[in-house]
Amino acid sequence: MKNAYYSHGLLTAEHCSNSQTYAGRDILYFRGVLAKQYGDVQWHSSSEAASASFYYTSGQRRTITATVNAVKGQSLCKYGKTTSNTCDDVYRTGQCRGDYCNLIMMKNRKADSGDSGGPVFWGHHGYGVHSGYKTYLLKNRDMYTPIRSTATQLGLTVKLTS
Repeated sequence: MKNAYYSHGLLTAEHCSNSQTYAGRDILYFRGVLAKQYGDVQWHSSSEAASASFYYTSGQRRTITATVNAVKGQSLCKYGKTTSNTCDDVYRTGQCRGDYCNLIMMKNRKADSGDSGGPVFWGHHGYGVHSGYKTYLLKNRDMYTPIRSTATQLGLTVKLTS
């Protein structure tokens, strides 16, 4: 992520602490949050270079070539520190979880505590930031904030690899 003032940065879930480290280093600086009606995201600039890539499994990065909006029934994957890489299908779009809205709901709950803020993706395409879960129709379902609307609302650009 970047904007006109900061060349390097990243997103995580807004409900996570505003004081973040990266690989144990204090290189991230809180810059702002997305209004809750648009999702569950906070933005940090970095004092070190941030490449156009994301973790897709433990210790492994993948370049990001595009950002895409999800559609119902589509398969997507997420990476989280707790459960690593899991995949599922989009169940509903435009959902709320508490005060957070504009979220995408997946069919199942595959994430766990500690996975929030991780990337949601398919191949080299970025879809969003994992937010948590909601019980809907008696079933726990993962939710994430879409990246495209987040970038627009925060005035950010997603770094892409050509």
